[in-house]
Amino acid sequence: FEHLLKEPEPKLCYQCHDIADYVESVPFAHGPVAAGQCVFCHDAHTSKNEHLLKEPEPKLCYQCHDNKDIETIPGHQTKLSYPCTDCHEAHASSIKHLLKEKPGK
Repeated sequence: FEHLLKEPEPKLCYQCHDIADYVESVPFAHGPVAAGQCVFCHDAHTSKNEHLLKEPEPKLCYQCHDNKDIETIPGHQTKLSYPCTDCHEAHASSIKHLLKEKPGK
């Protein structure tokens, strides 16, 4: 689809979204963000999910992160009753493992 875009990804995305909010100001970036692959998680045109995600959380996260590995981490369960982004930043963080400074925000 890139040939149909006015600008290549992520340059197109950063026309509206400030790159500093995603990768330039913090040391830890989510893999797709670091690779400039916004559409790996987001669908800007047809998503019915919050934040234009391709799938709701945690289903989207489990496409790359194995839920069997995640459930071995203290405080995690296979069937989370809350979104991953309650505790983790989706794009970038100053804390390892993309943790939020104040979970639940």
